Amino acid sequence: MSSPWPSSSRTQQPLFGAFNGFESTGAMTWLRQWVASPAGRRMGLEPIPDEPVHPRRLRRTLSVEMAARPGGLLATKVHFKHLQVATSEGYAGRPGGAEAFFHHEWKKEEAKEKLKRTVEAYRQFEQGQMPAGPGADALLASFRAVEKELADHEPGPAKVVTDRQIELLLKKKASVLHLSAANYCWFEDPAKALCLKLAGTRSAAAPLTGLCDSSRCPQATPPLIVHRSIWQTTAANGVVLLASPRIGPAEKARLRAEHERSMRVLEEIDTAAGKAG
Repeated sequence: MSSPWPSSSRTQQPLFGAFNGFESTGAMTWLRQWVASPAGRRMGLEPIPDEPVHPRRLRRTLSVEMAARPGGLLATKVHFKHLQVATSEGYAGRPGGAEAFFHHEWKKEEAKEKLKRTVEAYRQFEQGQMPAGPGADALLASFRAVEKELADHEPGPAKVVTDRQIELLLKKKASVLHLSAANYCWFEDPAKALCLKLAGTRSAAAPLTGLCDSSRCPQATPPLIVHRSIWQTTAANGVVLLASPRIGPAEKARLRAEHERSMRVLEEIDTAAGKAG
């Protein structure tokens, strides 16, 4: 039985014949004329430069033009039969487009939330609810500076201080705020961050919140209202676990340290709340 594949002596010619490009067939000339015509201008197409064009370049240009339109990125994915939008983003000259857009959006929302929480903390300060924790003194200094600046610019008794004015003054302070599960971290100086010292690194762009000990870190403050219930639950769970006979001595030693830490934080919060009262 003879082989279905041609022998080597019969494979000297290309399988699909010679490819002479668009220029030789006249297709590119027709496309240039159509894009420059009123129909092409009506669709917002730029004239095609009078220089050699190959299919890969045409495919890239087409993807860029399609992606620039509303919903065009998805249309590019469908038209070019891409399996993933990331491929279409690459063709459209937007590598990581969806990821970058999402990152920008959540950073924007995070900044808004940080500013909101900072203003809330300042409003609590105005009402006499002082922040707790080792970082309270630095935070109070910032709040008093804002209070003084507002007082210096107050023209008369009818002046009403709005949240917008406070936001502008607290924007810089809010930018260093990192929201943790049970405390606020005002990460202004990496050299003072206890979490970085525990991890053995002194230079970082953000704190390691998983290692945070807000009862000892000079840049952390456990808020009065938002986080007290979290520390109370942690302390209550610690009592239950320490009373369990199933937990070994080594683990109980660790749990006892965690329980003492929770009680210290609760004491600081209650002390600050007592001062406010």
